[in-house]
Amino acid sequence: MKTMKCIAALLALIITTTAMGQKVKSEKGAQKQEMREKKFTEFCEKVGVQEVQKEKIKHLLKEQQEQLHKERKKTDHTPESRKAAMKNILKSTDASINALLTDEQKQKYAAYKQERKKEMKKKAEERRKEKEELQEDGLFLND
Repeated sequence: MKTMKCIAALLALIITTTAMGQKVKSEKGAQKQEMREKKFTEFCEKVGVQEVQKEKIKHLLKEQQEQLHKERKKTDHTPESRKAAMKNILKSTDASINALLTDEQKQKYAAYKQERKKEMKKKAEERRKEKEELQEDGLFLND
C-alpha cells in the first residue's frame, strides 16, 4: 500500500513538473512573439511602411523564420556551413524587403538597420562585461 502511494505521488510530481515545463515554454514563446511584433511595429513606424507593404513584409519575415528554423534543425551541417546558410537566408529576406520599399523608405531602412546593429553591439558588450565581472567574483565558470 505504501509503495502504491509513493508511485502515485511520484507520478503526480512528474505530471506537474512536465506541465510546468510546458507552461514555461509557451510563456517564452509568447514573449518572443510579443517582442517580434513590437520590433515589427517599431520598424514600420521608423521606415514609414504602408499597410499593403506591411502584409508583404510580414509574409517575408514569417517565411524567413520558417527557413531559419529548418536550418537550425538540420544535423548534416558544420557550424560554418550552417552560419553561411543562415546568413544567405537573412540577406535574401533583406533584399526582398528592399525591393518592396520606395527610395526614401530604403534610406530609412538602412538607417534603422544601423541603429539596431549599434544597439545589438552595445547589449553584447554589456553581457560580456557582466560575464567578466561574474568570472572575477568566481560566480561564472568557463568550460
